[in-house]
Amino acid sequence: MNYQTKCDQMDLNLGKFRQNGGCGYVLKPEVLRKDYLKIDTSGKIPAKYRKNLTVRVISTFQLPSPSEKGTSCADPYVKVQICGIPADCAEQRTEWKKNSAFHAVWNMAMTFPLSLPELAMLRFEVKDHDSMSGSDMLGQFALPIDSLQQGYRHVRLLDKGGGDISPASLFVYISLQAP
Repeated sequence: MNYQTKCDQMDLNLGKFRQNGGCGYVLKPEVLRKDYLKIDTSGKIPAKYRKNLTVRVISTFQLPSPSEKGTSCADPYVKVQICGIPADCAEQRTEWKKNSAFHAVWNMAMTFPLSLPELAMLRFEVKDHDSMSGSDMLGQFALPIDSLQQGYRHVRLLDKGGGDISPASLFVYISLQAP
């Protein structure tokens, strides 16, 4: 890990350690520690581990203005990523909303089938749509699937460097169920 450069992988690394307050050691899941449970993550995963994660992206609140542009209002969209074993890696995104940095509403449900949720991470990334150049990141947040609390949640967004950009937040509904 290159701790000098902020990137998606660093966001995931910092997100993994949010479950213990950002300090100490995070124990491997039981399927990786116990010999009698060891499974091949590149092969077929037993059905007892499978779950369906549903994320309903409802809205964003008070997003920062994109600093690289001269505009004061962003055209936001939300990218939801699952990072884990190869079978679980997925990404979906909402449509972009024109000039909606203060309060954009989507109410869009995204479902992700997970083979091994104990090893998966959920990452939200709010970006400013720009058809002429690359989309600028407005905020992000990552955490392990094991740390998710179901129901309606406000996700506080962080900047590219991991700093708090309150009061910017994402309003979501989370559901994790057996298939």
